[in-house]
Amino acid sequence: MHRVIATTLNYIERHALVSRGDRIILSLSAGKDSMALLHVLIALREQLGIGLGIFHLNHMMRGEESDTDEVFVKKTASRLNIPCFIYRYDFKRNRAAGLSFEEEAREKRHSLIQEVMEKKGYTRAAMGHNRNDNIETILMRIFTGTGVYGLRGIRPERDEIIRPLLHCGSDEIYAYLADENIPWREDRSNSENAYSRNYIRNEIIPQIRERFPMLFTSIENLSEIAAGYELLLEASLTPLLARNITWENGA
Repeated sequence: MHRVIATTLNYIERHALVSRGDRIILSLSAGKDSMALLHVLIALREQLGIGLGIFHLNHMMRGEESDTDEVFVKKTASRLNIPCFIYRYDFKRNRAAGLSFEEEAREKRHSLIQEVMEKKGYTRAAMGHNRNDNIETILMRIFTGTGVYGLRGIRPERDEIIRPLLHCGSDEIYAYLADENIPWREDRSNSENAYSRNYIRNEIIPQIRERFPMLFTSIENLSEIAAGYELLLEASLTPLLARNITWENGA
């Protein structure tokens, strides 16, 4: 068993991300993270007792490249004999006021995944976020303003959404794909620093790590401390609110 598969199994079990009988719909962009997660879940499918499906949203933002990603996902699902649900949404023509593309795409993707889950009986939705994504998210929140809850970062599980690769760094994922000869699609827009996350990933983090190589460990420690404070606040406030809130007229 490859190390990434073994550590992901441990992470899934430690955080109780799935139960036997779960049907998991994987959000597959065709990028390295989601392709790695797809093959990890396939490797663990029998051991975990889970079913798998694939979801893909074509954002139609990169023209032919977006369409090629869609074809890649369809062929992958067909080759692996996994049910596949493809959606297309023209974000250029239907931009929502007040939202960045990243925010709008996330909301649309989650809405459509929820629709598939309700119609097709899936019980969990898996996302390919990794360790680097979590570090980037916490830094973005620090730069733009946040509190204790924001410092916790990305959670392994929230409602029906699970993130089994959150423990795994980008370098480990690239190594796993190379070791297992797994193809993926590279999104060229990831190198464009117009998006805040890309700027932090491509410019800010490399510069900070030159001076402070323990950056990732330090931020993860901060995240764990924030999570502890969050649990403490919830444990303290829940009984207090229960004692002091009066419900009237069924409201």
